[in-house]
Amino acid sequence: MSFTKRYRIAGSSHYFNKVALAYGRSPSFPAGRYFAAWEEKDNANSVSGHIYTAHSEPDFNSPFTTPVLLDSLDPATANKAGCPVIACQNNDTDNDSANLTELVLFQKYQPASQNFNIAGVFNKKAATSAVFSPFSINTTANNVLQPDVTFNPFDSTFIVTCFDSTDQKLPYYLHEYNMTDPDAWGGLSAGYNDTGNLVAPHPQVAMDFRKRTGVNVWCGKRENGNGAAMFDSPYIWYVGTPENPGDPTNQTLKIYPNPASEFATLEFESAKYENAEIKLVNSMGQSFPVRNNYSMTAGENKLRVDISGYAPGIYMVVIRSENCLLSGKVAVAR
Repeated sequence: MSFTKRYRIAGSSHYFNKVALAYGRSPSFPAGRYFAAWEEKDNANSVSGHIYTAHSEPDFNSPFTTPVLLDSLDPATANKAGCPVIACQNNDTDNDSANLTELVLFQKYQPASQNFNIAGVFNKKAATSAVFSPFSINTTANNVLQPDVTFNPFDSTFIVTCFDSTDQKLPYYLHEYNMTDPDAWGGLSAGYNDTGNLVAPHPQVAMDFRKRTGVNVWCGKRENGNGAAMFDSPYIWYVGTPENPGDPTNQTLKIYPNPASEFATLEFESAKYENAEIKLVNSMGQSFPVRNNYSMTAGENKLRVDISGYAPGIYMVVIRSENCLLSGKVAVAR
């Protein structure tokens, strides 16, 4: 591959540090654009600084727009930010602004406590506007840092993880792409890591396109103190089993409509006749049985589930039998 174009995004007499990049597209902007975010500090030893963003315009193979300063949207965050990460909507759906959504997260330094917390901004007209709105994910007094974010194109959700060093947890959050209630992030897990003793895990979240959900990696420690690369994902830890107990096939679970308000249809295939347990699990880890003894047929199965009695939010649907383990997310909306 030959790279033939180079574009200058920004220049400064200050110190540039961490840089993040994402690709965004939607039907109204089919060529897409590249969206960048970066950190600018007064000097190399500064704890924090400013966060900027810009994107290629008018398409992915174009010069970048004038940088937009993000941390100053909140006076309490101005020049106290660092470690930016970025994700953009990139699928075959426009958001409710007939555009695409950009989301930037970063660490916010709090001098009084000398702790960090996670701050964020979003733009629902990212391809055509430089207007961003702030939001918050975790407002605890804990020291929370090292965020990461990705976009799930299958259910149009943003997935966020970070490091809560106070509680030694790696949380997992979700939000739909229209950011209707920006501060209402569903906590799919308070901490997907099984053990603590975390120092600098730098958790990362990426897409598993086969399971259509996020997967996580981070830096952990073995008992002897040496480092270890760790991996986990919702379809593993949420059902409390290390792996699929049966034959690892390419089975998938389809859920529609999604979001749903009254009923949702589960569509999946089974290799044989057998009984299965079907349940919903909410963001607090509470389990709600749907069918304790569902008779799966060999081949295609369809099951209509009444969700009218469930509180709004994001639930994990788990189907488990002796030879089958399937999972997927459904958003309950009113």
